[in-house]
Amino acid sequence: MTGVYNHQCFIPLHQVVSAVPVENRHGVEMVQLRQADGTTNMDLMTWERFGATPVQLIPSETGTSFLHVFTGGDDTDEWSVEAVPLIGWALCVDGDVRPVTAAGVNDGVSEPGDIGNFVQMPNGKVVSCSSWASHGWFENTEKLLTFALEVRGKRPVPATQEPAA
Repeated sequence: MTGVYNHQCFIPLHQVVSAVPVENRHGVEMVQLRQADGTTNMDLMTWERFGATPVQLIPSETGTSFLHVFTGGDDTDEWSVEAVPLIGWALCVDGDVRPVTAAGVNDGVSEPGDIGNFVQMPNGKVVSCSSWASHGWFENTEKLLTFALEVRGKRPVPATQEPAA
C-alpha cells in the first residue's frame, strides 16, 4: 500500500483528498493533507521523500551509470567523478523519473542542491536527471567536472596572481 509515514501515523495515499502548503505556528512551512476524517500536517522533507517513492521500475540500458561528483579541498586535481552502475529508472509518485542503482533511487543519496544528479549514457554523454538543473547535458565527465568547478566556485588562483581581498 502506497502512503506517507508521518511522525504519528501512516496515511494511505488513497485517503488523501488534497495537499496544500501551510505555515505552522512557528512559521515553518508544512504540507497539510486533507482526508475525509480530518487534516494532518507534515514537514516538507517527508512530503518530498514521498514524492520520490517509485511506483514503477524500468530497466536501464547496460553501460548506463549514475555519477557522483566528488569535490572538496583546494587541490582540484583530487576532484573526481565516480560512476555507479544504473540498474533502472523509477517512475515516482510525483511524476518524475529518477535513476536507480543497487543502493536505491538516486543511489540512496540526497540530491546535491547546487549541481543536481547526473547519469552517463552508454555513448558517453552525461545528462542531468534533475528537473531544476541549469545545465541539461555534457559531452563527457570532464566537462561535467569543469561545470562543477565553476558552480562550486573552487577555481584555483594561479600562482602569479594574488588572491582577491
